[in-house]
Amino acid sequence: MARRGKIAYSACFGRADIEQDRPMAPDTVFRIYSMTKPITSVAAMMLHEEGGFRLNEPVSRSSIARDDDMAPVYPHVGLELWL
Repeated sequence: MARRGKIAYSACFGRADIEQDRPMAPDTVFRIYSMTKPITSVAAMMLHEEGGFRLNEPVSRSSIARDDDMAPVYPHVGLELWL
């Protein structure tokens, strides 16, 4: 934690590696993964299971594309090529 440009409090908690019992250090690096694609894919498959769209129909006819602004440039391409 910093205040007025100076570090006011710094502490590390937990383990950087549980198997090796290595403690967390101030310079421990974490990989941050984007969950946008997995969450969107699950939502699309749930919508598919509920009958919201068919994988082989053009995107422009599905309930996902609600108006002309959202229709893809290639409306003849089915969703099976995108998933």
